[in-house]
Formats: sequence, structure tokens, C-alpha cells
Amino acid sequence: MCALILPFTLFLGVFVFPFLMLVVGFFYRWFTIAGRSSTWGMRMIGIELRDGDGMRYQSKMALKHTAAYTVCVIFAPLQLVSAIAMCLSDRKQGLPDILLGTTALNRPAV
Repeated sequence: MCALILPFTLFLGVFVFPFLMLVVGFFYRWFTIAGRSSTWGMRMIGIELRDGDGMRYQSKMALKHTAAYTVCVIFAPLQLVSAIAMCLSDRKQGLPDILLGTTALNRPAV
């Protein structure tokens, strides 16, 4: 998506490409998770995010989860803590899931 946006910035986006990727990735993740509780990649492999009540994410929860995920991606130590939590926790949750009381699960068969 960033490569498609780049020409519209008259290639000035090259100078801020990491920031551009962060912003585009944030909105992609937020809107796709808010729409069907998973990104396109999650849908392809059958993963869905659910809140503490077992319900699909709404826009507000998708925004919170995306913000927490983005902060973890920006700061490497938080990403490391998240990876360790996934390995050691019973429910294999990352840091954003632990903080929000949510989980990722295999999509129910329809």
C-alpha cells in the first residue's frame, strides 16, 4: 500500500517512508480488524480476535488493540516482552492481548 501511495507524494515520501509505513499500517490494521475482527492475513489462516466476552471487535476495541500493538512494534523491548509472554502464558497471548483482556483464536467453522 505504501508503494502505491509513494508516487502521490511526488516521491517526497521516501524521506519519511518508515513513518508512512507506520501510519498506513496502523489504519490498515484498525479498519480491517474493526470490520471483521481480523486483518486480511489473519483471515487467510483462520485467526480471529475476540474481546473478554467472546465477542468480535468493534471499532473502539480495534483501535485500542491496534494502538497497543503499534506501541509494541515501535519499542523493541516491548516487542520482546510480548514474544516472551506468547511463549510462556497459558493462553499464548501477546502484551496487547494481556493488557486488554482479549485473545486470538481459530475462526469458528461456518
